[in-house]
Order: sequence, then C-alpha cells, then structure tokens
Amino acid sequence: MSTTYREFIENEIDNGRHVDYRGVSICCINDFYELKTGKIKYQVHCDDIKNKFSHLYSNLYTAIDKFMSIRRNLMRYKGASH
Repeated sequence: MSTTYREFIENEIDNGRHVDYRGVSICCINDFYELKTGKIKYQVHCDDIKNKFSHLYSNLYTAIDKFMSIRRNLMRYKGASH
C-alpha cells in the first residue's frame, strides 16, 4: 500500500516517533515532555539559519502544513532531491 509523505508523517507521530529533514523536525511534544496543560501539542522546530522556527500546535494537520512549508524552503536552497 502506497502512502503520501503527509500520511507517513502522521503515522510516525501517531506511533510516538518524530520526523526530521535537514534541520526541521516535527513531533508530538507530549511524547518527550509532560505539559502542565495536559493538552496534546505538536512541535515544529527548525535550527536552519535561514528558516529558524519553533512553535507548538494543538492541531496535527496544521503542524504538518508548517513542517512541509519549511521543508520545501530547505529543498529549494539545499538542492534536495526529494
């Protein structure tokens, strides 16, 4: 069964893992830290000098959209093949 990259990310997050791509990452922060609010939060974080970013989201699909946006920017200037 073929899945899209978005589905791959969603499956990884749902299974307690994170996804990294050339300095940008996405994860369910609750899998790593206990948050005082108790709400599920997804973190998109990028250490790249041109795309430095870190934000928590309560919606996984919004977080994936931001991850994909930063990933596309990284692909443009780093010459990524996928």
